[in-house]
Formats: sequence, structure tokens, C-alpha cells
Amino acid sequence: MLALTLIPTLKSTSRDLRRPSRLTFTSAEAHDLTKFREQSAENTLERMDKDECYNGPINGYCTSKLLNIFWVRELASGTSRDEAFINFFNPDAVDTGTIEQGAQLALDAAIAKGPESQGEYMSEGKIREPSKLVRSDEGAVLQKKKKDED
Repeated sequence: MLALTLIPTLKSTSRDLRRPSRLTFTSAEAHDLTKFREQSAENTLERMDKDECYNGPINGYCTSKLLNIFWVRELASGTSRDEAFINFFNPDAVDTGTIEQGAQLALDAAIAKGPESQGEYMSEGKIREPSKLVRSDEGAVLQKKKKDED
């Protein structure tokens, strides 16, 4: 939600500086591991909040990363590349690398990537395809639904 409040400032800054602003989100490859049983609920977030729907911390984490991807892609689709580059990256398993390696991935997504990264998922410093669900027709419907829930 904080990102929504930043969009007008990003657009204004873009006009003042005559170049696009940037907004980068952290994601995770784990978005592909969720069972996402909540997808048929009228309101996904309300459904996830119910104790009887709790499906463990790992699935909750994976589902939250999937919803994050839907939300960022929808935000990016409604923002001109001329105003702001909005993208997201997978920092990989940073605990298996160094702090510098994790920081390099973040900096690459936030600074080095250009308009080609608009609404795109990045992993290992490259634009990659997100999960099949995200790329599917069903995913497109879920992405719009996520926008309407907020």
C-alpha cells in the first residue's frame, strides 16, 4: 500500500528530472511453490486471515510472494515506463551467498535495469518468466482480482 502513495511522487520526480523514476520490490522463487487454495475465495486476503484456512508458514510465505507478484505486475501495467520503471527481483537464497551478492541483485534490479524490466520478474540478475500460473489466463484473472481487493 505504501507503494500506491509513492506513485504520484515518482511521476512528479520523473517530470522534474526528465527521466523515469524507479520502484523495485523483493520477490521470491517460492511464489511457484504455493498450493494457493485461497484463489477461489471472493476475497483472498480475508480468506487467508481465517484460522481455519491456515496452511502452515511455508505455504503462507509462498502464497504471499505469489500475491506480491500479481500486485506488482498490475501496478506496473497501470504506470507508464516514461514515468517509472516498476519491477521485482528474487534475491535467491542470500543466506548461501554473501551480503554483497544479495546487494548486487537488488542494485541490478533497481538501478541497472531499464524499461525492459517494467513489470518483470528477475532472478540471478536476468529477466525470467514467473510461474506458469502467473503467465496463464487464470493468472491474469487472479491478478485483476488482487487489484480489486485492495
